[in-house]
Amino acid sequence: MCQCFPSFHIQDPAINSLRRKIRQGLEADNPSLIALWLSMEEVQLDYRQELRWSLYIAQFKLLLDTFADD
Repeated sequence: MCQCFPSFHIQDPAINSLRRKIRQGLEADNPSLIALWLSMEEVQLDYRQELRWSLYIAQFKLLLDTFADD
């Protein structure tokens, strides 16, 4: 399995594709892409609190890195 996004526990190819599209701004005119990504992450999420917290931090960092790019 590819570790394309090592800060994320889940390495599903479909979710990684959405992460890549968001991170690289490949579909800048598609605001529903973020909602789709977050809902897909939530479906596969383990209910242990520490895993949920680490997922939310990784999501925040991906969005912040995307926002901060030149």
